Amino acid sequence: MAGKRSRSRVLVYASVPTFAALAAWLSGFIETSFFEFGFPLPWKSIVFGRAVCPPSPLMIACFLGPRLAVYNWNLFIFDIMFYASLSYAAIFGILRGSRLVKAKLLHPGDE
Repeated sequence: MAGKRSRSRVLVYASVPTFAALAAWLSGFIETSFFEFGFPLPWKSIVFGRAVCPPSPLMIACFLGPRLAVYNWNLFIFDIMFYASLSYAAIFGILRGSRLVKAKLLHPGDE
């Protein structure tokens, strides 16, 4: 019984960084300010301009909207750490709360 419990804990604690990275990546679709994406820190920026387009016969595509996504990987890592810390805090809070409720149910007179 203890082996299954410890394996499930390892699985939960190991999956938190994966879900944090997924949450940070999904936050890249939220526009936080003018052409900047990512929450809470804007780690993806959209750059417009002629410098983005290489000279080619398809210059009409550049006039319609040349875009280039610029990524700030340091801020992306901080976003992952932010979401991971929120997840770990929630997990530890839920575990602590469930232990307190269990103790209260087993020993209702103790304060």
